[in-house]
Amino acid sequence: MLETFKESMLSALTSMGIWYEVLYNAFGVIAITLMVITYQFKKREKVIKTYIFATVGWTIYFFLKGQFTSCILNLIGVARSIVFLQREKHAWANSKFWLFFFLVIMVGGTATTISKWTDIFPLIASTLSTIAYFVLNVKLLKLLNMGNSAFWLTNNLINGTYIAAVSDSLSIISIIVSFIRYKIEDKKAKTQNSIEENKEKN
Repeated sequence: MLETFKESMLSALTSMGIWYEVLYNAFGVIAITLMVITYQFKKREKVIKTYIFATVGWTIYFFLKGQFTSCILNLIGVARSIVFLQREKHAWANSKFWLFFFLVIMVGGTATTISKWTDIFPLIASTLSTIAYFVLNVKLLKLLNMGNSAFWLTNNLINGTYIAAVSDSLSIISIIVSFIRYKIEDKKAKTQNSIEENKEKN
């Protein structure tokens, strides 16, 4: 039934010709831009909020491509991130129940849409991402998302969704750049503080 719907939908969309490619690639470009920006923030709230908008873009992109496992996992990712965003504001969101709840939902979402062995990569990626956005430590969040991006990269290269693969590569680069940038900024801040302290002593 799912395969029949997929074939009918793709048949209708491909009849649009070049505009079909323009449509799904437009959402891909928007998602890429937001995903790269996501990891340049220091505060967890800004990271998650930007990630939510990027994930909405990928949800639409994968739906238009007919990759429903990836689409559903991204859709669940949006709901999950909205809940996890509340951890620093509301006590109910701090419960580990939500972590296990969304992990179970991820497995269920894959089980109902899985059609080939490569669908295991989005599952592993989404599991890492779920743990990443639950933790409060931003550095750990980014490190876990490097693994998340690596598995999505593998999946997208195998399935020929190259624009998504570009996003995953840029996400990994963005995370590395953020670590280097913040390390340099922290070093400058320490040097400046040291200079000011010496001035006060003199």
